[in-house]
Amino acid sequence: MKIVLSHKSTGFHALARQAEAHNSSGDLVELRLDGMPPPREGELRSLIRRLGKPVIVAAHGPEAFGDFQGSDAERVELLSMAARAGASFVDVDVRLASQLGGLPLSCRCIISHHDRERVPEDLGQLLRDLRLMAGEHGLVKLVAHANCAEDGMRLLAALRDARGARIGFCSGEVGRFTRVLCGLHGSEWTYCVPPALPQAQAPQPTGPGQFTPEEMRVQMPAGGLSDNTRVFGVVGNPIRHSWSPRLHTLALRRLGADAVYVAFEVRDLLQFLGLLAYPNYEGFSVAAPHKEPAFQTRAARDESVERMRAVNTLVRLDGIWHAHNTDVVGVREVLRRAFGRMAVERPLGGLRVLVLGSGGAARAALEAVSSAGGSAFVAARNLERSTELARELGARAVAVEQIAGVAWDGLVHCTPQGSLADPGKLPIEARLLRPGAVVVDSVYRPRETPLMKAARERGCQVYGGGEWFVQQAVQQFVHFTGAGIGGAPRFGRTLGVAEIEKLYRDTLAMLYTEVGE
Repeated sequence: MKIVLSHKSTGFHALARQAEAHNSSGDLVELRLDGMPPPREGELRSLIRRLGKPVIVAAHGPEAFGDFQGSDAERVELLSMAARAGASFVDVDVRLASQLGGLPLSCRCIISHHDRERVPEDLGQLLRDLRLMAGEHGLVKLVAHANCAEDGMRLLAALRDARGARIGFCSGEVGRFTRVLCGLHGSEWTYCVPPALPQAQAPQPTGPGQFTPEEMRVQMPAGGLSDNTRVFGVVGNPIRHSWSPRLHTLALRRLGADAVYVAFEVRDLLQFLGLLAYPNYEGFSVAAPHKEPAFQTRAARDESVERMRAVNTLVRLDGIWHAHNTDVVGVREVLRRAFGRMAVERPLGGLRVLVLGSGGAARAALEAVSSAGGSAFVAARNLERSTELARELGARAVAVEQIAGVAWDGLVHCTPQGSLADPGKLPIEARLLRPGAVVVDSVYRPRETPLMKAARERGCQVYGGGEWFVQQAVQQFVHFTGAGIGGAPRFGRTLGVAEIEKLYRDTLAMLYTEVGE
């Protein structure tokens, strides 16, 4: 899949300077002529020659995130002029396609349809209609707004079934993953925003959700996308703040795997999985709120998943999904290190651990404590739910107002309170934190949560969510890259657990520094 670097400015000379300054960053250049006085044909021809690579010219109106203010006739004439000036492609909205007329043989027409609100239901018919208008020589382009990952998967599936030269992806933050994966489904190229240059104002995206070329390339396998590229990702809602793609992508590249890992903001997990007809989708990290719904899938479950009724990892092997929960191993390892217990069996024997929350992460923490010989307590705002959870996992439910009466050696926080999604919240009154006790937070963004700050001030031993995040992610990567069909490693070899952990720990530290958390 090729990268189009899309340029837009308020004047032609500024547009030309921007395009020439970034000319090495993409495979094709798009010149957006909307939002500026139209250039003369000669100066456009001169710029196209200087760029020395295929040039797309577009003049979009508001229907396609553009600023063209003239008449339809003026827009058509501008595109016709661009074709005469040497553009390799002109992009015309489907509504104006019949007015464009003949083009030089050196120029191909892109018939485009944009939907800024949604992904239409009749995608197959829409693509067929576009193809009829474009003919065999032209290209079709479909861009629609995704409100959930299921929307994006529907568009990618329709794109894969279409025929002829085509471009397609979703706009918006939720649809960003389609800009990475569209090449696997038949898209000729994807569009990127130019990177910022030193001491220069950063170029503005020509559509919401665009990556820079570098951001796009670091998500790709070293050799680019291929028919054999495997797709992994994290599913959650919300999920845009997740750092799982950064960690797993780096590990996949170190392994030399022909694979990508992206974020999917999923509304309905079962519907999302039902849209994965393309077999190259092979594994997912499952985040809130989908850990318990993932248990309702037809995936083959290991013993830990059966007991907890929650899943944080799905891996497809020979067409069959397998469910795991690496949260258990992750939090158990954090607690083992926190308490200094080195025994492999029953490392938490005799210790009392209070778990706050009643979702999938809380289930994992309770299982980790109970199965390792500790005594587990659970407290949540919904006492009925926490009581049922305690019954299922051999723990004891405690009403929130009774926490002061519980003697505990360690606390594991498993709610969103204090995270970027629910900032500034303290899940337990500071006075209830026991000096000298171990406090583990499942929240890893921000790095320093209100709970961690309060626990340090009370003299607790504090372990941030980054510790748990790294440990569970290491085990997920082992599942993603381990035994494939026939038992051999999925990518021919694997990375050692110690190497993965160091890579993830170093990457997490770098990311915290980048964002100032």
